[in-house]
Amino acid sequence: MTDPAPERKALSVADTGKTRKSLCPHIFEIAGNRIVFDPASGRFFRADTVSSEIIPLLGSHNDDQIREYLAPHHSKKRIDASMDEVRRHVSSGNLCPGTDPERPRPEPEDIKPRIVSVTLNVASVCNLDCIYCWNRGGIYGRSVSERLMDRETAIAAIDLAVENGFPEGDILIDFYGGEPLLNFDVVRAAMEHCREIEKESGGKRTFSYKVTTNGTTLTDEMIDFFETMGISLGISIDGTKKVHNRNRPFQDGRGSWDVIRRNVARAIASSRIHVSARATLVPPDIDMVKATKSLFREGFYDTEVEFASEACEAFRPGGFPIYSEDEEQALRREYLKFAKFYLGYSLYKDEAIDVGISNNVTRVLHETHRFSPCGAGCNFITVSEDGSIYPCIGFVGMPEYRLGNVREGFDEEKLSTFRHRMRCVVYEAEECGECWARYICQGNCPANNEQHNRDLYRPYKRGCEWLKYKLEVAMWVASEMGLKKPSRLTGYRPV
Repeated sequence: MTDPAPERKALSVADTGKTRKSLCPHIFEIAGNRIVFDPASGRFFRADTVSSEIIPLLGSHNDDQIREYLAPHHSKKRIDASMDEVRRHVSSGNLCPGTDPERPRPEPEDIKPRIVSVTLNVASVCNLDCIYCWNRGGIYGRSVSERLMDRETAIAAIDLAVENGFPEGDILIDFYGGEPLLNFDVVRAAMEHCREIEKESGGKRTFSYKVTTNGTTLTDEMIDFFETMGISLGISIDGTKKVHNRNRPFQDGRGSWDVIRRNVARAIASSRIHVSARATLVPPDIDMVKATKSLFREGFYDTEVEFASEACEAFRPGGFPIYSEDEEQALRREYLKFAKFYLGYSLYKDEAIDVGISNNVTRVLHETHRFSPCGAGCNFITVSEDGSIYPCIGFVGMPEYRLGNVREGFDEEKLSTFRHRMRCVVYEAEECGECWARYICQGNCPANNEQHNRDLYRPYKRGCEWLKYKLEVAMWVASEMGLKKPSRLTGYRPV
């Protein structure tokens, strides 16, 4: 992993003439703290300088050899104290030297979907011209424009989700685009259909709703309806007015900030609508803390801030890589600064900020031995405007990943093949072979692999490096919480 920022530096294993095992503990430093992550146990902890030199030698050297190796550099008292500390980590199960947790390659099997979430891409059209749009206004690279999902398709998609979901419980319906509110009549019809299903089930089947919108076409009529449904409204708004108007203009070049703020004010004040904000930043304006504070001032207290994906070639013609090495370093510095800001809020305040950091803290605490990168195609699906079923929003427009149609149902053979391939990424990808994070991510986002490399089994390099850095930051955040307010960690549970 490349050295990302001045506050974090890679620690090299001492040259002892031994070949380093592929799954030896990963040792890194963030904000002056050395942290050890053991892939075998899935646990992490802080370590001092001497302990971090001892740990890579476990399993290949006995205690006397380790003491002899360290003697020229450290006192006997300090070596003995660190040896005792390391042995306590071994006995507690934090460290598993010489253990290879490699699981056997999964065998193909018939997969039946168990849907808990469905994304309806109700509009492949948008009224903004965002400089970083990764799905090109909702067309996803296809030769389609001005296409809206019809009512029958939306209802068929919901019925399919119910038929292929758990017998009872909640299903999330996520309305997406393009700009989904350009097709509000279908959004309303879909929610009303869900309400009828709820009534018929006697409350055993419930639905929750999210609408991801730019907010420019939000009206009082829509807000009145959303209040009756109790929805989550995700507003795309990029922090400060200046940055937002540069990033997210109307197609005629006018800024969209004032229109959005006027439209969403009533929704923010509503007790029946949960409003969140998502800001996307691109160089040179990458101050995540500044963007978040700006959103707080506007009344958004549930916020997420991220950097534009490298898939967004629109704002840097010629495309790849869109970020220079200097920009990468700057992005990582900003991310660590934001993590410190996030930590302060997590410890001492109630506002929810940045679901990305929260999710990664959950991952490093509870999901360090995953069996698949995600639940795409099984637990959640995306339905495009014509009714085609895709594993997730990132695969829309890729014919080879079309898993059926809402009218005919799933192509069960293609679904089982896709899920098997998903579970095999970490076994097929050469890049995953010696990666310390491979059992946390299981090959990272498969849609990113396809978008960038046209190969599910070839991990997207920048995405991998970014995820590993974020996981390191998440471990540091969790360790800070564990020291300063351990009770706060109970809030991070898998969903």
